[in-house]
Amino acid sequence: LQNVVKAMNLSGIELEDLVFSGLAAFQCLMSDDTKEQGIALIEIDDNFTTLSVFYDNVLRGVCVEQKSVIALNVLERLKGEMNRIRDGRPISKIILLGSSYVHEDFIDNVNTVFGIPSHAAYIKNIRGKSKDITNPTYLTSIGASLYGFDARARAYGHRELRFGLIRKATRRVEEFIDEYF
Repeated sequence: LQNVVKAMNLSGIELEDLVFSGLAAFQCLMSDDTKEQGIALIEIDDNFTTLSVFYDNVLRGVCVEQKSVIALNVLERLKGEMNRIRDGRPISKIILLGSSYVHEDFIDNVNTVFGIPSHAAYIKNIRGKSKDITNPTYLTSIGASLYGFDARARAYGHRELRFGLIRKATRRVEEFIDEYF
């Protein structure tokens, strides 16, 4: 993480804040009415798996495995950690996300191991011109953007953000394109 921050700073991009990927993903996965339920997110990458458990719109616990969740024994360990975190409270669903492809057979395995309905992630309340914007691969990045926007909106108010942030973002994109292309 320190290397990423250093690289960003050296490239001229000033970071204001960092956000955990589970919080970022939660930002664009859940609608306001589902954020109150018990939700588990399982982020699957080639080299690691992260379990994030949310209740009442709050991250209640995290478990990180240094292996891909595709191995069945990793699923069993995650189930034990989820049961410890939830402490008897119900989980309404498990959402699978990340850069690794989630196929139907794997979703069936998750349903069997956890005994809780699960499905692949899809982005809520995001629209754009590109059909790829709803691709689960971009979910955490889009969530991080929304997280940052919401934080700024709370700090500065929506009106100033609407114009100032758009102007600043446009200028940054233009500078990036001019410099690298």
